Amino acid sequence: MPVYAVEDGRASIDNALDSDEMTFFAIAKDKTNAVWATGTNAASAYVDGENPYIVVTETGAYETLLSDGSTVVSAIEVPSVIDLPTGNLTFESFTEGEKTYITEDRGLGYEMAEVYIATQKTMIDAGGVSLVPWSETEAVGSGVSGVGYYTSTVTLTNTGATGWLLDIGSTNGASAAVYVNGVKAAAVDIDNPVVDISALLVEGDNEITAGVSSTLLNVLAANGTMDNEPQAYGMAGAASLIPYVSVLVK
Repeated sequence: MPVYAVEDGRASIDNALDSDEMTFFAIAKDKTNAVWATGTNAASAYVDGENPYIVVTETGAYETLLSDGSTVVSAIEVPSVIDLPTGNLTFESFTEGEKTYITEDRGLGYEMAEVYIATQKTMIDAGGVSLVPWSETEAVGSGVSGVGYYTSTVTLTNTGATGWLLDIGSTNGASAAVYVNGVKAAAVDIDNPVVDISALLVEGDNEITAGVSSTLLNVLAANGTMDNEPQAYGMAGAASLIPYVSVLVK
C-alpha cells in the first residue's frame, strides 16, 4: 500500500506502477485518531484500527515518518527466503479427440455441415525436474500443448514470519494458477507473478503447485495443421517463497 499525506485539505499519494499495471484508490474523510505512515523505506505501510504498521521482506533498519510529525526507526529481522529450484512435473496433454459431425437441412436446397472435435486429455508424469519449460524435459517434449503442473513440498515450522509470498519466476508470458494444499490461491499476474499465499499455509508440510498453460500452437505444428516453430511453454527460472514481517510502528 502506498503512503499518503494530508495537508491543507488535500490528500497526496505516492505510488509507482509498472507498464500495463493499474490500481484504484478510495479516499474518505478520517474521523478517527489514527496515525499513519507518510513515508517509509519499508516495502509497504498500512493502518490497523488506529495503529500504523510497516511490512518488510528483508532484515534491516527501517525509518518511518508518521503523520504526527514523529520519525520511528525499527530494527527488524526477517527469516530467510526459501528457494524452490525443482518440482514434480505432471503434464495434462491436449490432443485431438473424437469428431462429431452435425448436418442441418433447412429446406433451402442445401445442407449445412459442422464438425465438433473433442479434446483428448492425457496425463503425463514427468517426475522430478528443474523449473524449466516442459519442452526441455524428455518425458513431455516440445510437440505438445496443455497445462504443466509443477509441484513442490515445503516444511514450515516456527519461522517467525507474518506471512509468505510465492514468487513463481517466469512463465514465458503464459497464464498460470497457484494451488496450496489443494486450494486455489489468488489470481497470478503474469507480468509480476508474486502471490500472497499466507492464508493457505499450515504448520508443517505444504504442497505448492503452479499450473502453467499453453496455447495449441505446439500440438498443431506437430500434427501438421500449422507451420511454426515450437514455443517454450512452462516455468523458466527459480521460484521462491519470500517471508514478510509486519511490525507496529511506535
